[in-house]
Order: sequence, then structure tokens, then C-alpha cells
Amino acid sequence: MVPFEHAASRIFIDPWKARDEYIQVVLRRSPDTIDRFFKTHARSSGNIDELRYGLGLMEMQRHAMLMYTSCGWFFDDLSNIETVQILQYAGRTIELAESLFRQSFEGPFWKSSARRGAIFLKWAMAGAFGKNPPPKPAWICLR
Repeated sequence: MVPFEHAASRIFIDPWKARDEYIQVVLRRSPDTIDRFFKTHARSSGNIDELRYGLGLMEMQRHAMLMYTSCGWFFDDLSNIETVQILQYAGRTIELAESLFRQSFEGPFWKSSARRGAIFLKWAMAGAFGKNPPPKPAWICLR
């Protein structure tokens, strides 16, 4: 079971259906919309920490889906807007996953991507960024 499904199944009746219908919250972010979303999909009314955790899971999944919406993974130039945007989505997904699951995903992401032969990642890991990791444009923190 993937970490999302394992964690979300404790909060949501059907985690994947909740994820698919989370678009209603994205399109109209209001307390009423969020309340309706949880009344429809949550196993129980839950406490505020559980609801916050559930929203974090939904945001992580939203960014994971956005990460795959472009040809941005097929690139030969790191500076292309599509590539930068895709990496921002990936970065946000990683940031949320690390916060929610309390484990590291960034290092494995870069290593896995390089093994799969992503041109720019091989280039990046070969020293194009010197001793520093690739930049993280527009990564934000939940705090």
C-alpha cells in the first residue's frame, strides 16, 4: 500500500474518490466547501489536527497529479518554463510528503530520476550545480 493510501484510509472512506473530488475544494476554497468535502468523504468528524492532515494529503496528491500534466519531463534544457514548473510541482509534492510522513523523499527522488536516465538530472548530478543541489524555485513551507 502506498503511503498516501495507508494514511488517507484512516481519514477518508474512499481515499481515491476523495482525491478525485478534492477539485471542488480547489475551485472554491471556503470553510463551507471544506466542511461539505469532509462531511461527504471523512470517516468521522475528526479533530482539527486530523482535518488539517487530511487536507495536507489532498494537497500532496493534487501536486503529484500536476507534476504529470505536461511534456515538461521531456526536456533538454533545465531553464525551459515547463521543466521549471514541473520541478516546482514535484518539489511541493516532496515537501508535503516529507511533512506528512516524517521521512525524506527528496534524495530518493533525485537518485531515482537519475537512474531512469533523465538527461538534465544526469547533467545536474554530474556537477552542473557545483557542490550545491539543484535550485528549488518557489518551494514554500507550511509553517
